[in-house]
Amino acid sequence: MKRYLPLIVLVALSALLPLAVGVDDGRGWLMDFMGYFLVNFAMIALMGFGAIGVFTALKKGLNIDCACMGTSLKVPLSTVAIVEDLGMVILAALLLIS
Repeated sequence: MKRYLPLIVLVALSALLPLAVGVDDGRGWLMDFMGYFLVNFAMIALMGFGAIGVFTALKKGLNIDCACMGTSLKVPLSTVAIVEDLGMVILAALLLIS
């Protein structure tokens, strides 16, 4: 169980983040409840965790398909995934600061 805790956290965050987007006027209950801080902080945690996972997989030399398009197009995992994840972390951090 301890081994799967990061995956459980990732799935839980992935399940909660879509609730933050529009239901009525483009703002969901999460935005109204906690504001942009929680959403951006969760995005930093989620994408940062993803970047660490991609970096670890590449460092170990694992031959896995990319999660974005790899399941349908057989695209291998590469440094592009790290750049995407870190780019999202930077954008969320900039939104958090502003």
